[in-house]
Amino acid sequence: MKTFASLLSLILATSCVGSDQSEEAETLVKSAFEAANPIGRTGVEAFGKGIWFRSEMIDGSCLQEKNWGFMSDPDSKTGGKRFSPIYDSQANWTSSTDKGYCVFIGNDPTLSINETNRVGAEYQVSVTLGMGRLAGWGECLAKKGLNRTIMVTSGNDSALSITKGELSMGQGACPAPLPGGEVRKSQTRPSASPSSKPTIGDVRAAASELDSALREGDFEAAVAAVSCYNLFQEKAYGSCTASDFIGLSPVPKSGDNFMEPPWSEGVFVDL
Repeated sequence: MKTFASLLSLILATSCVGSDQSEEAETLVKSAFEAANPIGRTGVEAFGKGIWFRSEMIDGSCLQEKNWGFMSDPDSKTGGKRFSPIYDSQANWTSSTDKGYCVFIGNDPTLSINETNRVGAEYQVSVTLGMGRLAGWGECLAKKGLNRTIMVTSGNDSALSITKGELSMGQGACPAPLPGGEVRKSQTRPSASPSSKPTIGDVRAAASELDSALREGDFEAAVAAVSCYNLFQEKAYGSCTASDFIGLSPVPKSGDNFMEPPWSEGVFVDL
């Protein structure tokens, strides 16, 4: 009898909210996903400004298996595990935010709708997020972060709205499209002598070019502004990536709130 009463209540509740809007709910979810995830290079935000970082989108166990990084507590079952990248894999970190850094995961986010269930005036839309082309750390995206349930609610006027669930890939404050600079390319060291010595003005102009790039967060431009010699690489000359600069800030000015140390630290105080 109780089962019959529950079934009758469900039927009556469903009839009171009008026609089935499952297709419209799915269309709304797709549109919201596209708005939150622009086509192109995509990065997830890794929170932290020191040695250890966290992101619900990154599988720390995968990082360890691929020797891309380490976990602070591999045996923890509480979730939210922190990780730290090794130097070589950090090349895929190409941008900075106020709270962390941006890790390249691939191009063109995708959405698959698995099923939609109607419960009264609500629609539970089960989705799986992915990437059109995996790259960088994309191979270590956490499955738990990719599988989600989005709640869509129909109002009194039958207008649909998303009331629960997140559709972003985890970009956070990362720019879209994500800047490049992850490819490490060595160069041939110049052998010819310079035609003349640089002037003080030349040196100041070169330093200002690097400083401006760091202030604007354009780390590809920062790489281009210097002649890099990377002691960690066999072919050292010119073998730098944007990741070698994201941990630096420009020469300090009044009102700055950069958490990274200035590149001029211990050398000079202003330009």
